[in-house]
Amino acid sequence: MKATLLGSGDPLGMPVPMCNCEYCEEGPSRLRAGLLVETEETTLVFDAGPDIHQQLLETGVESVDGFFATHCHFDHFGGLPELHTLDRFTESEINLYGSEAVEEYIEEVYTWIDIQVHRTTEKVDISDCEIHSFEVEHSEFLPMQGFTIKKDGKKIVYIPDLKHLPESEKYKDADLLFVHGMYLFEKHVEEDEDHASGEELKKQIEKVNADKVVLIGNSEHFNKMTIQEEKEATEYEIGEDFEQYNI
Repeated sequence: MKATLLGSGDPLGMPVPMCNCEYCEEGPSRLRAGLLVETEETTLVFDAGPDIHQQLLETGVESVDGFFATHCHFDHFGGLPELHTLDRFTESEINLYGSEAVEEYIEEVYTWIDIQVHRTTEKVDISDCEIHSFEVEHSEFLPMQGFTIKKDGKKIVYIPDLKHLPESEKYKDADLLFVHGMYLFEKHVEEDEDHASGEELKKQIEKVNADKVVLIGNSEHFNKMTIQEEKEATEYEIGEDFEQYNI
């Protein structure tokens, strides 16, 4: 499997609009969260945030067998109208997979969008891939799922937001984990109760027991650190936009 990180940034991305701080001017560009997983037979996209148009163009993807929605926060789901437009005005066939909460959110908020949602409750088989969904504690307002992608005994896990991981065998012993790390260094929004931080975040990450951990949801602007300083401050890999991983 080949995994391409479509976006490594936090909800604002990098650089932050209307900011001229040294971190925004000199730091890496970071789009909002997303992951592309490809095999010889299958192309899958996880999350469809507000940058999905640019992300699909940048990677040169010509068709997608399934789009998977973790939850309906804007930075993960704001690109839904893009998918609707592709489905309606091009020959692209859009198959969106998500939870009951995703389906209800579309029906209540995006009343004009008629994309059919395929419910993800346990396992989805698409060609040569198995996709397993599992519960992630994040926001009470908008429930969230994480996803595990399996092929030939290899396992990629995608958890782009995280407060707490309920116990599950579905995510354990991953070969490759993409996980939200916005507050690994410092919790810059103290009233934020939807994300784990510091040592608690490390405890949640270690539950996965992954061979390789790639942090996403990052912002040098908020961390007040250069990317080199971030790399020196953690044993995990700092994800960057369009970085590719093969397992």
